[in-house]
Amino acid sequence: MQEKIFIEDIAKPYSVSPIGNVRIWEIMDLKYDFPIPSLIYFIDSDMGQNFLLGREKSGREKFNMIRYIAQSIIPLFIEQLKGSTLSQYLFLKDSYPFDLQYAFGCSSYYKNILIPTSFIVIKSYSTTDEYDLILEGHYCGDTWVIPLPVLNKGTRISFFLKKAFLNHIPKKLYLFTLCGSLEGISPIYQECRNNNVVLIPVFSQCIFKNGNPPFSVLNNSFITKKDFFTKASNRFQGKPMCSIGNLKDSLYDPIKYSIDTIYEMMTLEMDPDKEDWSSWSIDVKEESFQRRLSDLNPNLFEYFKKSWHK
Repeated sequence: MQEKIFIEDIAKPYSVSPIGNVRIWEIMDLKYDFPIPSLIYFIDSDMGQNFLLGREKSGREKFNMIRYIAQSIIPLFIEQLKGSTLSQYLFLKDSYPFDLQYAFGCSSYYKNILIPTSFIVIKSYSTTDEYDLILEGHYCGDTWVIPLPVLNKGTRISFFLKKAFLNHIPKKLYLFTLCGSLEGISPIYQECRNNNVVLIPVFSQCIFKNGNPPFSVLNNSFITKKDFFTKASNRFQGKPMCSIGNLKDSLYDPIKYSIDTIYEMMTLEMDPDKEDWSSWSIDVKEESFQRRLSDLNPNLFEYFKKSWHK
């Protein structure tokens, strides 16, 4: 079995927020199977932990968690970004809750300045592996910031950069992720390197790698803090549960998302009695929800019924 690597083993503290609830770690020259940047930042925060432990959270509650994380981490990068001409690029719908505009406005330096923001839609054609890009905005600025809650393969971002760099080449690109993989960084880094753009990836709470299941903090190949690994082990009952699920569903279809989460719990044989059902954003004990679950999957309903009806 692969030995678990923790942030404390490979990184050093870089900066901390005034009240100590957000800390940045700096990782230099991390060795990996794919080409990755020599500098990577890792963010440890209370809300970042809650986000990756919160499979039960959905809807407005999940949306607000993402907004709060953005608001808490951006001030720690202000000193680096001062003097730069910034541009933000939002991939819709994915990046909408992670919009950094408000977070920048909370700093004294940018409080009177709106960061130029472009909105991007990338349509994929699964049968041909081709993409189509729609941009509402402009290519400008010497420093680009791209917030993306979930980064898996990175192919859409690299496709965007290939097109964008034909129009304008910045000096730096900050890529902020809440649930990001090193595999996803690699094609983006390749595109940046081809155009002499410095890519600075910023990971929150966990640096994911290829693994099965994807985005499970308990996968040994992933890198995180020791105390968070312990919390995740307790939260998910030692089971390799995906920490994020389908983010779009969690925001825009909480019922479907919750049913998928419950199904994954049953598949992993998690104990329903060890789950804090009162912390769920939806009321799993509500009659209409249980009726829908029973109609959809009677076996799934039976697995949890006793715990809900105590």
